[in-house]
Amino acid sequence: MLAKTVKNKVEARQREYWAEISVDIENAVKDHDPATAFQIIRRLRGN
Repeated sequence: MLAKTVKNKVEARQREYWAEISVDIENAVKDHDPATAFQIIRRLRGN
């Protein structure tokens, strides 16, 4: 029961995180700032 609750909370937070990151990338692209967009993507890849 607890493990399932924790799993659901983690998955929900991951979805929120990816949504936030997606918005950040979209805003960087809209602002014609590819360096920031690529920096966010590199950070996600761990490079």
